[in-house]
Amino acid sequence: MKITLIAVDSMNNENNPKKDGCKNLFQYTEEQTYFSKIETGITSMVTTSYSSLTIWDIIKIIAGKKSDAVNEWINSLPVQIEMPVVAGTYLTGASLAQKLVQRKEIKEVEVLDIYPHLNELLYTSWDVESKDSAVNEINNAKISFSTDLYHLKTGDMVIDTTGLGGIDVNQIKELTSCEVFLAEDPSSDGSDDLIQSKNFTQKRIDASSANHRGLIFTSGLGSKTSGTMTLTMDVLRKSLEEVLKEEGVLYAVASLDFYERILFKEENTEKFLETLQRPAMVASSLKAVDLDTVLAKQLAKIRVTIKEDVGKKDED
Repeated sequence: MKITLIAVDSMNNENNPKKDGCKNLFQYTEEQTYFSKIETGITSMVTTSYSSLTIWDIIKIIAGKKSDAVNEWINSLPVQIEMPVVAGTYLTGASLAQKLVQRKEIKEVEVLDIYPHLNELLYTSWDVESKDSAVNEINNAKISFSTDLYHLKTGDMVIDTTGLGGIDVNQIKELTSCEVFLAEDPSSDGSDDLIQSKNFTQKRIDASSANHRGLIFTSGLGSKTSGTMTLTMDVLRKSLEEVLKEEGVLYAVASLDFYERILFKEENTEKFLETLQRPAMVASSLKAVDLDTVLAKQLAKIRVTIKEDVGKKDED
């Protein structure tokens, strides 16, 4: 069974070599083959279908869309980035770091986080096309990690993925040598008024004196936030709703759980990654159910856009 996932381009970029021939200039398709697992249920009349896509696969696909959008945006800039700093590891930051070090001009990517154990997320592969957890050791050697936010000042590009309650505006004002500043907007197309009232992305953008500024906006599912885990849970929830409507389905479950507690309360990165290897969905039915296609349909709705030159620079 072949599933077509839609990877979303960062913007209407004339330099994008993959835009030609697409119905939508913001999209191009990448094909990935998955094979669902099917077994007999309680009786021979009943079939149990498992998605081959795991929770970890879905997380990597969503984070990969964000990383690809950032990478395309960097391609469009008239400056060469050599020493980017990524603020925040979970989960977008780790994926971004591994994407950026694939660029030949990058000398080092430094990832900053107040949680030292999140360093371990950088030592598992975020490659969407691979089931292997082994990282590219040559590229990964260019990634460093620190809990010292003072290192924000060392980057020629700063990517802020800290979202709600993250980096303080005053810290951003101090980044005088930063040529490019990019912040991930924690809101999405389903954010309520309270979430929007705590969204200070615009203030962070305005505080930056960088010549090139922008924000990462992720939408498409009507989610409350753009967080990768939020989007993952919404993919599961919406997919489950679709599967339950299919003829012959007795019941179905999605692997909905509060995974981040393992990471932030138990501080057990290994257990966190192992737990994410669960099949994303399981269905009991009188016929085989193509769960991967249902999941891929929801993943294809996710759009990532880089919005440039937002607001005015803070002159204070």
